[in-house]
Amino acid sequence: MIFAQELKNALLDAEDVNIIVVNWEKGANPKFDYGQACANTRVVGAQLALLMEKLETYTGALPRNFHIMGHSLGAHIAGYAGERLSRLGRITASLLMHRTLGLDPAGPFFEGTEPAVRLDPSDALFVDAIHTDGDPILNLGWGTLQQMGHADFYPNGGRDQPGCPGNEETDGPWWKVTCSHGRACDLMIDSISNQNKPMIGHSCVDYDAYLAGECDICSGVGCAVLGMFSNVEEQATVSVKYYLKTKSEAPFSEEESV
Repeated sequence: MIFAQELKNALLDAEDVNIIVVNWEKGANPKFDYGQACANTRVVGAQLALLMEKLETYTGALPRNFHIMGHSLGAHIAGYAGERLSRLGRITASLLMHRTLGLDPAGPFFEGTEPAVRLDPSDALFVDAIHTDGDPILNLGWGTLQQMGHADFYPNGGRDQPGCPGNEETDGPWWKVTCSHGRACDLMIDSISNQNKPMIGHSCVDYDAYLAGECDICSGVGCAVLGMFSNVEEQATVSVKYYLKTKSEAPFSEEESV
């Protein structure tokens, strides 16, 4: 829950908002059974949707003003909640609420499945996803490169991140598993804390074309700001891939402005 606390603090420093942190620790780690944890995401998503419905009924809160953020399996929880609450504003695949955000959505058991089984653009008015650990699971990648939102960001190609996986002799093998996967959370927090140094994604066919300088034009949906203050929300009618490079530590941006 360290990430959730850091994200909460960053948001409260930046804006006047109400924040709900969802702790589903017992469901996320049922005796190290990943398959059961995946199944539990649908239950937690349904409970979260019920909570939002109660807030709408008893407090007048508007679903379009909710923004759900979910990391890894939490990204798909956000999708399940948004699916049940059709008027949800945004999902960024970590956990909060108005849009839906996916922070490195989990790949195993979700990649290649039907939209109803995973996070997808129909789950909210605007769905953005940050992919940071898209290697296959056999290479210890826990994320996915599959598009799951209106705007999908692929920092450093969406696979291994700068400064990761570290030296396994000193950091241990779990550092390889968690470093790139957790980087999506770090980028989200940085997008809030360092608004003056935005991380800018470029719409491109793939990462190689981006590195070759073929996608530098920023007109239309050519460029987009990654994270909390995304500037493409009103254009969320098609799914677009955005590529960018980042540094190995905060502030992560290599650019100054769009």
